[in-house]
Amino acid sequence: LRGDLGTSFITDRPVLPTILRALPVTVELAALALMFAGLIGIPIGVVSAVRRGRWPDLVGRLVSVAGLSMPSFWIGTLVLLYFALWFHWIPPIIYVPFADDPLRNIQQFVVPALALGAHFSAVAMRVTRSELLEVLGQDYIRTAYAKGLRERTMLVRHALKNALIPVVTVLGVQFSHLLGGTVLIETIFSMPGLGRLTLDAIVQRDYPQLQADVLVVAIMVVAVTLVIDLGYGWLDPRVRYA
Repeated sequence: LRGDLGTSFITDRPVLPTILRALPVTVELAALALMFAGLIGIPIGVVSAVRRGRWPDLVGRLVSVAGLSMPSFWIGTLVLLYFALWFHWIPPIIYVPFADDPLRNIQQFVVPALALGAHFSAVAMRVTRSELLEVLGQDYIRTAYAKGLRERTMLVRHALKNALIPVVTVLGVQFSHLLGGTVLIETIFSMPGLGRLTLDAIVQRDYPQLQADVLVVAIMVVAVTLVIDLGYGWLDPRVRYA
C-alpha cells in the first residue's frame, strides 16, 4: 500500500526503480507483438473466411498451423542466427529509448516482436476465421447482400465488428502468455526488460525482486483485461445500450 516493494538481495537497492527502468522495454515489446499479431492474423482470417475452401483459405490455414506449431523462442533463435550468418546483421544490443532514437529503437524491437507475435497471429487468424464464418451465415448478412451492399462494405461495417469480439477476448487472454514469452525473447535478444529481470531474479534467488516483478505483471494483465472489457462497447453498440 505504501509502494515499498522491498529491497533486492543482490543489489541492496529498492526494487521499484529497477522495475520502472525495465518496464518500458517489456511494454513496448508486448505492444508491438500484439499489434503484429492483429495486423497479420486478422486480415488472413478474413480472407480465409471469405474465400472458404479455395486456395487462399488453404494457404491461410497452413500458415496458422505453422505459427501454432513453432514456439516463439525457436523462431527468435532461428531468425537471429539466419540474419547473423547470412546477412552479418544482428539487432542493436544496447537499448535505446524510442524518444532518443526512433529508428534504432525500431531496429532493435521489430525482429523480437515479430518472433513473439507469430504464434499469437496464428491464434488470431483461426479465431477470426471461425467467428467470421459464423457471422456470415446470419440472416442480417443475407439481408445486406439482398439490399445490394458491396462485399467490402458488408464485411467492414456489419460482419467484422461482430466477429472481432471473440478475437479481442482471445488476444486479451493471450496477453498473459505473451508476457511470459517475453522472458525468453528478451534473454535471446539481450533486451533489458522485465522478463529478463525476472529470469535473473529466479536464477539468483532474489525473492523481493521476483515478488515485485510478478505483482507488476499481474497488474498489467488485470489492466489489459479491463481495457478489453471496455472495448466491447465500441465493437458492439448493444453492449453500451445494455
